[in-house]
Amino acid sequence: LPVPRPGPGQLLAKVAYAGVCGSDLDILESLNDIYRPPVVQGHEFSAVVSETGEGVSGFSPGDKIVSETLFESCGECQPCLDGYDHLCLHKKIVGWTENGGFADYVLLNSRFVHKLSPEADLKSAALIEPSAISAEAVSVKGRFQPGETAAVVGPGATGLLSALTAKALGAKRVFLIGRQTSPKLRFPIARNLGIEHCIDSSITDPADYLLKH
Repeated sequence: LPVPRPGPGQLLAKVAYAGVCGSDLDILESLNDIYRPPVVQGHEFSAVVSETGEGVSGFSPGDKIVSETLFESCGECQPCLDGYDHLCLHKKIVGWTENGGFADYVLLNSRFVHKLSPEADLKSAALIEPSAISAEAVSVKGRFQPGETAAVVGPGATGLLSALTAKALGAKRVFLIGRQTSPKLRFPIARNLGIEHCIDSSITDPADYLLKH
């Protein structure tokens, strides 16, 4: 693809690493009605600023960055007025309606870009977007407190990140519940990440296990 030029308020960034989201697989199977082809997918990524557009401040070429999935919001609908731009009724989204992080270069709205430390590991940083979802679920909406016990249902990527978030917040115990292919595929990953209690609900009643531990 031709390398785009940033317009006012925009950044051009060279993609470092990109992750594959479940929604990307849905797009592959034509199960996502938000996607507007032909658009390059990819919304979980880290990048390095290459060029800044007119009016952009706080960013310079060479900065390590990540971006929210938003590319543009209307600023006029009720969600926008309430401060929930990500719920905008007329939003444009990186990787769905605008070219995303599976391209070599990505055009971003500087309003939704976050600068990283110069020492940041860009490979790990590609997980910041899905990690933020887990952190909001556990810490903000879940109001999780140190010393509490967490039970996470579903050991997929978001479940694993949620379990790690609870552990990082000082969980007394973290239980991860899965079924079917989980014991062979997901649970070994979880245990390597320090999640000790992995429950196969197809052979063990999770409630009984939790009460005994």
